Formats: sequence, C-alpha cells, structure tokens
Amino acid sequence: MLSIISLLVLSFGALQALALNRITFISQDHLGRYMIATPNRHDPEWPDISVPGFATVDVDFPEAWSGNIRVLFDGAPRTQDSMLAEFTFQGGYGHTYFDVSAIANNSDTNTIKEFFPAESKSPVSGCKVYPCDRAYYGPDDKQTLSTPETHMICHLGTPNLGSLGDRSGPPPFRAAAAARATTRRLARKNRMSQSRTTKPPALAELEFVPFRGMGERVA
Repeated sequence: MLSIISLLVLSFGALQALALNRITFISQDHLGRYMIATPNRHDPEWPDISVPGFATVDVDFPEAWSGNIRVLFDGAPRTQDSMLAEFTFQGGYGHTYFDVSAIANNSDTNTIKEFFPAESKSPVSGCKVYPCDRAYYGPDDKQTLSTPETHMICHLGTPNLGSLGDRSGPPPFRAAAAARATTRRLARKNRMSQSRTTKPPALAELEFVPFRGMGERVA
C-alpha cells in the first residue's frame, strides 16, 4: 500500500509531466510580423509563425525545450538579425530561464519588447522603450532571469504606433495623421499670412545709436 508521501510524490511528478510550456506573443500595434524559433540543441524546429497586427498568438513547446525566437516584419528576409527572446524550459531546479538579447541587432527597437512570466508579471526582461538596462547588450552582461512558471508573455511592437503619425496603418490611424497634417498646414499658412500683413517700421522710425568702440557709447 502506497504511503501518503509516495502518493504526493507521484502526483507532483504527474503534474510536472503535464506542465504546459507556453509563450503568448501579444502584438501591440498594427504591423504584421513573423517569428522564427531556433533550438539550441536537437530540439524540434518550428515552421515560421505569423503574428498579425494586434493579434495574440500562443506557442507551446515540449519539455526542456531550449532556444531563441527572432521576430521579423512581414516581407523581411529570414536571414535578417533582430532582437532575440532566449529561453530554456525545465532548466536548473525545473525553472524557466529567459532573457531578451540586443547583441545581434541593437538597432531593432520595435519587435520584441518585454518578456516575463504570465502569472507573476515579474521579473521582466527587455524594454518598453530601447535602450534600457534590462536587455543583453554585451557578452559580459548579467541579464538571464528565472521563474518557476512555464507560461510566459512576450510583447511585440509599440502601443499606439499608428497614432504617432504612421500613415501606413488602418484607416483610423491614417485619418488621425491626415487631420494633424491639415492642422499643421493651416497653422503654417496663418503664420505666413500674418507675416505678410505686418508692416515693417519706416527707416525714420528706427533709433540709430552710433558706437565709437566696444562698450563705449557716443554721448
């Protein structure tokens, strides 16, 4: 007959076997992207994964999968370097180890943003706005984080990007950008009109004060 402790150990083992390794990718803007998963070892590879604008995409990984994900804009070549989300499930002590790396391309500031556990929301790797001190910029940086959780969240893109003047977005964004452009054009036209109607002072109205030398005024 199994003891209570044995039953608890077996139950814990069964829960570990059923643990779901998942990363939820959340697009925060209207731009389409796709993801490339690259394993570190002989873990299974994935086909490219599409993430449309404003979409939420769940990607499940097998036990102990270790590797990285690159995120590229639709139409960009697969060979292009980008920000990396690096992670290992069921690493030391059964934890998930993760980080965001800017080493391959530190000018990529609008693909992978923040990477963090889904439940606790902490710790966080990556940046809302790059650069920041929560990403790898050099091989000697100490940025690898860990969590006992196996469900992670990865934010992609910049919130409200379309409302910042990007005219390639959906119609509401294009309309807002057009309205701002019209306002600026009318303001500029008004300033020019005012400058043309303002009469310059006559020469006789200007005060002429001669100077003899630096700082020396004629009486």
